[in-house]
Amino acid sequence: MNGDLEHKGIVLNISAERVDVSILSESACATCKVKGACGMSETEEKVVSIFTPEAPMYQVGEQVVVSVSRSMGLKAIFWAYILPFLVLLASLLILLESGFPEATSGLISLGALVVYYVVLWLMRSRIEREINFNIRKI
Repeated sequence: MNGDLEHKGIVLNISAERVDVSILSESACATCKVKGACGMSETEEKVVSIFTPEAPMYQVGEQVVVSVSRSMGLKAIFWAYILPFLVLLASLLILLESGFPEATSGLISLGALVVYYVVLWLMRSRIEREINFNIRKI
């Protein structure tokens, strides 16, 4: 194992320098042998766009492996989950310490979270350039 996070997928679409791959994201429960007994399994189909100059080498319907380095995965987790939690918590604590009522502080903190995700969405092209997925044939 080279330390990369890998998922098998199927090529959905190909353009000049981009390959869209459908991957099946599974929770730990999805691979459990008794998942049918408890009904807790989760699987979700996700489409990942991989920018590569080798895009014409792939064909629609072909099985591939999509990978990303662990450090890139941790960076994505930081931007998507950890930093927004810190924004929410910090804004809530600052507003409560400033004397705002709890309901008002909560609503303003949720508004700060919305602003954070809008800024993140506006920066998506920059983030796409930083987080690089790799693709290879099976």
